[in-house]
Amino acid sequence: MLPDLPSTLFVGSGTPTAGQTSRRRSSAGGGCQVLPLSLSRSPFTIVLLASVFLWPCLAAERAPSRVEPRAQEFWVIPEKGSLDESRTGVLMFCPFHRHGAPDEAAAKFSRLVEERSPDLLASVWVCRADQMKTLKLFAPLADQILINPFVYRSRTRPEPHELLWSGANHPLLNGLREIRHNSAGKRLLACIDVLGERGLFDGRREPTFEEVKWMAVAVIGADFDGIIWRRIGHKFSFPDRLNVLEGNLRCHAKELSLAKPVAWVQPEGPGVLVSALATENTLFIAALNPGMLGWWTFEQMQHPRGAARDKLAVRLDPPDGVSLSAGRRLDGTAVPVDSTTAPFSVRVEFAGSSCLVVFSLSGRE
Repeated sequence: MLPDLPSTLFVGSGTPTAGQTSRRRSSAGGGCQVLPLSLSRSPFTIVLLASVFLWPCLAAERAPSRVEPRAQEFWVIPEKGSLDESRTGVLMFCPFHRHGAPDEAAAKFSRLVEERSPDLLASVWVCRADQMKTLKLFAPLADQILINPFVYRSRTRPEPHELLWSGANHPLLNGLREIRHNSAGKRLLACIDVLGERGLFDGRREPTFEEVKWMAVAVIGADFDGIIWRRIGHKFSFPDRLNVLEGNLRCHAKELSLAKPVAWVQPEGPGVLVSALATENTLFIAALNPGMLGWWTFEQMQHPRGAARDKLAVRLDPPDGVSLSAGRRLDGTAVPVDSTTAPFSVRVEFAGSSCLVVFSLSGRE
């Protein structure tokens, strides 16, 4: 039985529906704001935060109604919110073992899609059992997929021209790429369990905040469309820090939903895990410290931790005419650019396990 969790907290203006999902372009704005340690201190705080984060979305003109599932904002929601089918359109949970044979489950899901309200996305919750097989069967039928990607690990190395976590042969990042590629064009929400996963964290403890942040940055760099916090209604050790992370992601929700992988950001030096996505106005560089999340066993093959790093160096060679201004980490720390013309060089001090750096772009058509 699923736990009783807090009410839904959506990123963006109200509850997006299938009839309100056309992509909209927006500027990067003035960067990320660092939130206080709690997002719910008082009614005044709630109203103030709503006015800061939601006003640009409320003021934006609605595009014509058309089902384009990937055009929604990047979501950060608790598990109970994701299970509310009136909001996310979840039509089926655990299709592989709760709804008969796979073909029978797929036929049932197709009927539910036809019968659903046209204002709801057709979502499926893909559970742990035969995860990749289920995903391949249901992704063509659904608008949105909810999945726990950290129970799937892969030995499939990245292709030479891979854009998502390019060059990173890591069992979890390999799995994220496979999941994203097998759900191309569909909204993809990653379930991250704040109490841990079987097989991770030595199987005997909860994750730390830095490990949860590592997973959040990993799915952003893999071009996912949102995060679902699992078991957030239980007691865990870092609720305030998670609130801050959630709020900082929230101020980039629109641009994250529009960002697509780019090839012109490359790490300088071996062993650095980097993935980059960009819109017309914003560049996101997701970086993972190789000193985290690397001590599990995968099919008798050990993946020990890499050397922890204090700094990250990346080279940016954007298209002609594109320039970038100094960036910021999600926590507000400024990240200077070493040169005024391309190729640019950027050095970032790691904030623990991972970092997401945001730059404003100019000059793009």
